[in-house]
Amino acid sequence: MPRPIDRSNPANALIIADETVYFNNTPGVWRRITATCPDSNEVYVTLTNEMTLPPGCTQPSPALALEHRENLQSARAEVRGG
Repeated sequence: MPRPIDRSNPANALIIADETVYFNNTPGVWRRITATCPDSNEVYVTLTNEMTLPPGCTQPSPALALEHRENLQSARAEVRGG
């Protein structure tokens, strides 16, 4: 079921779709947000139960994902070395 997207909010500029979804084996309501990456035009789909934020605010940025990956790799190296 489609959800309205506020196109005047800059955070939603890359959002393709914002939908409410239901699963037979999972209680509650879920949200599927489809967005594009501005650098590569790849399509990302996020599944969340956060229903109040604008869809653009729930999308992880590729830079943030890379930062988290680098932090995880650094922590693993510290554990192995120490």
